[in-house]
Amino acid sequence: MINPRREKFEKIKQSIKEAQNYLLIGIDISKDKHDACVMISSGRMLNRRLQFENSKAGYEMFIEKIKEYQQAIKPDETIIGLETTGNYMIALADYLSLKGYFVVQVSSFITKRNRDTLDLSWNKNDIKDAWNVVDCMKQGKMIYYDDDNPPYGDIRRLMTLYSRLSKERGLYRVRLQNNILCMTFPEFTKAYPVVSELVPLTILERYPLPQDIVKVQEKEFIDDIKKHADPTLKRSKIIELYRLAQESIGSTLDQESLRWETQFIVREIQRIRREQKLLLEKVQFLCKQCPQYDLLQTIPGIGPVIGAGMVAEIGDIQNYRSSRQILKLAGLDLSRIESGKFQGETHVSKRGRPLLRSLAFQAGLVAVRNDTRLRLKYLDLIERNKVKRGSKRKFIIAVSCKILRIVYAVMKSMKPYDSDFDQTKEQPNRLGSVIMAV
Repeated sequence: MINPRREKFEKIKQSIKEAQNYLLIGIDISKDKHDACVMISSGRMLNRRLQFENSKAGYEMFIEKIKEYQQAIKPDETIIGLETTGNYMIALADYLSLKGYFVVQVSSFITKRNRDTLDLSWNKNDIKDAWNVVDCMKQGKMIYYDDDNPPYGDIRRLMTLYSRLSKERGLYRVRLQNNILCMTFPEFTKAYPVVSELVPLTILERYPLPQDIVKVQEKEFIDDIKKHADPTLKRSKIIELYRLAQESIGSTLDQESLRWETQFIVREIQRIRREQKLLLEKVQFLCKQCPQYDLLQTIPGIGPVIGAGMVAEIGDIQNYRSSRQILKLAGLDLSRIESGKFQGETHVSKRGRPLLRSLAFQAGLVAVRNDTRLRLKYLDLIERNKVKRGSKRKFIIAVSCKILRIVYAVMKSMKPYDSDFDQTKEQPNRLGSVIMAV
């Protein structure tokens, strides 16, 4: 069963090209004032420029105008289209949806291509942009507007913030390892290659320079780190680091500034970790309202974080009819250029949501390491295709596509993952196509 609103959208999209009495309203979004263009689907223009303020009074005036047009022409459907402009469109879209109007989106990628066809000019202004949105709607070039019913909207926003914090933490880690330690303590990564873990961060917070380590006795240094990091910590690496500090070739210039900067970066990494932990607790609490969340974690490669991210990116599974829509949402659908006798190479489109694509790839990496069935499939593909070194990424993406199909089957059926579940089995030729497309 599909979401009734999604089903209505699909019917409108199929019928709009031939419909004669749909009221189409395209809106060019801006910060202070919005411009709307009103047209009947038969092609008759009712108002080239209907401007209203981005305020409650402006919205109410806009609604009154819509009612006047509805009373005058008595349309079969009233459809309001907004160009995808990020957060600028959310307030208006939510207001119109709550008032019972059917809202759709028009991709900015499509409007850019379509603009020149209106009057054969690259000229751009607010009036033309609103007209352009309506023209795209009339051609059926619309995108379903997902109003992100609770808790999906909250989960998605929190997971987006979690992803941004992960990137920020990664930047601090690179800055610490490649900008600071290469000057102050080049030997540090011999003992601790990953400097963003608990123990190396504790060491750098308490002893940011090798000179600080040398000032204390070896036993005192070891006991201090074990006390503040992990009492069960092995001594061997700490002893190795202490000896490396004795012979370090790190610079002795600008010690005060480098000491302060090192401690600042360490504190920032620790702060981001604490924030991420709180975020994840909140996300998991919200995910408990989604029965699919626990089911997703039965799939190989999907844990609490990846599962929460997939719930956030996919949203209500009733909006989809097949697993191909999930692949398209992730940008893992296949595309190629053909013209006459020319046939280009097939590639994954990468036109979907990058976070969902990244989560699927991470799940694929984990699955081929830990799940026997998927690992055997992965190794079999490598053997049969005689892959050269450095090309194994293709097969990880093929496994990622497999996992997304399993995700669709599990969420749709509301049953835990079963490796023998027939609907999740991959057709050999389809998997081969995915491999060749990467």
